[in-house]
Amino acid sequence: GFNAENQAAYKRLAPQHRRALVSQWRARRQQRLLDGIAPKAETAESEARQFAAGRLDTHVDVLRKARIIAATTTGLAKYMDAIRRVNVECCLVEEAAEVSEAHMLATILPSVQRLILI
Repeated sequence: GFNAENQAAYKRLAPQHRRALVSQWRARRQQRLLDGIAPKAETAESEARQFAAGRLDTHVDVLRKARIIAATTTGLAKYMDAIRRVNVECCLVEEAAEVSEAHMLATILPSVQRLILI
């Protein structure tokens, strides 16, 4: 610890040596903090991946029960992984003339057999 004897020795150090010592202390402290955080961050990332996988499975289950799936092109892009797993055969795009080609291409999934543009 930093007792009275250590404090007196610290005060006798030249300023540049004090700065170096404080720098060492900071580096050690930062490393201890990082060593403590790293395992927690890994655990949090793992739990986030598990949560995302569970959420994806839930979306797929809901979509499989639906007869009609309605989505904007933005929504389609957002839920693309879930929609791909459902194997949509028919895709209807309303106001197709107002949708850019890039967004239109996003609607063409490998399973789509009919693409209807209105």
